Amino acid sequence: MVTPYIKLRPFNGQEEATSWWQDFTNFAKLFGYNDEQQCLLFPFYFEGTVKLWQQDLPNATKQSMTHQEQAFDNVVDIHEYDVLH
Repeated sequence: MVTPYIKLRPFNGQEEATSWWQDFTNFAKLFGYNDEQQCLLFPFYFEGTVKLWQQDLPNATKQSMTHQEQAFDNVVDIHEYDVLH
């Protein structure tokens, strides 16, 4: 089987968050990344202020994609991108 070339665009807070999250999870599933691998890969797909936000998350949050998803959703829902801009 040939592995497809797919470029996942980084999230910088300018694009629609729910759509980007779905793209990330589909990307991770396609390549068979487990939770630990996704946690390691996740920060490489952030830019700017969003990258700084992710770096400031507690280590326990960074070690679980479920926890990172909750943190991501909370920032987007509560601040409507204010924190991400």
